[in-house]
Amino acid sequence: MTREAPHWRIHDRHGESLGAFDSVLLTAPAPQAQSLLAEPSPRLAARAVEAPMKPCWAVGLALEWPLDPGFDAGFPSSGPLAWVARLGARPQRPQAPEIWTLHASDTWSETNIDGSPEAVGESLTEAFAALTRRQPVVSDRFVHRWRFARARQALGEPARYLEHDRLLCAGDWIVDGRVEGAWHSGRAAARRLISRASGRAHPDTG
Repeated sequence: MTREAPHWRIHDRHGESLGAFDSVLLTAPAPQAQSLLAEPSPRLAARAVEAPMKPCWAVGLALEWPLDPGFDAGFPSSGPLAWVARLGARPQRPQAPEIWTLHASDTWSETNIDGSPEAVGESLTEAFAALTRRQPVVSDRFVHRWRFARARQALGEPARYLEHDRLLCAGDWIVDGRVEGAWHSGRAAARRLISRASGRAHPDTG
């Protein structure tokens, strides 16, 4: 991103211009945002440095047969798992096939950050079996590594977004680190952009 007043110009990784824009909204995780902001906006880059992020290994298990562990979601107090949930327990979600989402703990994810998806999937599936005291019959498994999943300490920005010279940043790391924070941050930043485009001086950011 380069500033060519009164516009921002965006280039791809090969240096080709993607166009000139009145404003830019950046929603990348803090470490990636810091890298993108280092040259065009050191001020915003410095704020991104204040919100280091933690990784998370996530696994999705599609089961051949329904599992009845006596709960639909939980936060295990020990072991490699930090959160488990049955997808079908959420509103308007399919009941079949039965799918469970498993999130590893921060510590386990950091320790195994460079593990293979196959090994991580096996380990977390075994931990899930131990937690439920049932052996799941898995028909399919999905493994994903979020290298930048959660802010260690979110900025708690009152405006819910960051802005400098028509460059805005939004994300959970700016508000409170939760998915709700990401939603509120994006909504507030969008309202700011709409307000600027329509010429209103004081946007509603509630």
